Amino acid sequence: MARIKDSSIEAVKSAMEILPVVEDYVQLRKAGGTYKGLCPFHQERTPSFTVTPARGTFKCFGCGEGGDAISFVQRLDNLGEWCEQHLSNRVFLTKRALRAAAKSVHGDPQLIARCLLALDRWFVPMHFDGDAAAREAWLAFIARERLRDGPVGTAPDNHRTWDSYRVTFQGRRLALNRHLQGSSSRDITRTFRVYYALDKESNGGTVVIGSLPEHLPNTLT
Repeated sequence: MARIKDSSIEAVKSAMEILPVVEDYVQLRKAGGTYKGLCPFHQERTPSFTVTPARGTFKCFGCGEGGDAISFVQRLDNLGEWCEQHLSNRVFLTKRALRAAAKSVHGDPQLIARCLLALDRWFVPMHFDGDAAAREAWLAFIARERLRDGPVGTAPDNHRTWDSYRVTFQGRRLALNRHLQGSSSRDITRTFRVYYALDKESNGGTVVIGSLPEHLPNTLT
């Protein structure tokens, strides 16, 4: 397991409570002496994830994950730490994207890593810097992985799906109006999407990833 980040440890220590730590990742509702919500570690429709503040613990009765505030943060920080080690500051994953990745049961989790690296190494210099060699490498990558890259469609502008396609980055609201599209299967172990926004105002151009690897709601669902 990846080493827990020092900043996360300090956040846990300063909070001294599990509830505010978990609420950064999970929407919780009070239920007596506990709080319940959808588990961030697996896909579910009925909340089975429980936080008990008096004990300083969490427990999912669906997948069995459990522990204290530090183990909760450590469990969710693995992808974030990987990104810090392997990506530049021109590809940014929101907390929402990290939560979605933590829940994922995709059959090829390494595809996520390959896509993040390709966005960083080839898409960013191609799109923001006009790098011709990066463009060739990017097109070869999406062809090899059988992916398509382009606009999402009308969902980001539809009132029913507006909120699902908005993320906050550096105090600004951005629309997730582009995506990498793989399988469209409704089988959550196969479907693949990487939803992102292009931000020209930071770092000479940044790809802000808001959700992956599953479908966001669209105007047809």
